[in-house]
Amino acid sequence: MAKYSRVHKVGKKSFRYNYDRATLEWVCKPDAQMIEDNKEWQEKFGKDLWDIVDGYVVFDTIGLGRDNWKESPKYWCEIYAGEISLECAYF
Repeated sequence: MAKYSRVHKVGKKSFRYNYDRATLEWVCKPDAQMIEDNKEWQEKFGKDLWDIVDGYVVFDTIGLGRDNWKESPKYWCEIYAGEISLECAYF
């Protein structure tokens, strides 16, 4: 099983660090509808709709060295949240 940091919140977004892959993950807890949709999608298409990993839906990841993460988790979560907001502003 992979090793993760605790979940860090920035506004409405949640993040965790994946120590095995050296990545910062944008995550959320799946609700009942997401779990049901995933099951239906799996039955229909043979693959998952949502990437649910160790109890969380993983929306996106970025690479981040352990030393950077250990130095300032809050900083990196805030930077990543800002980048996500900027990307979403274009849609």
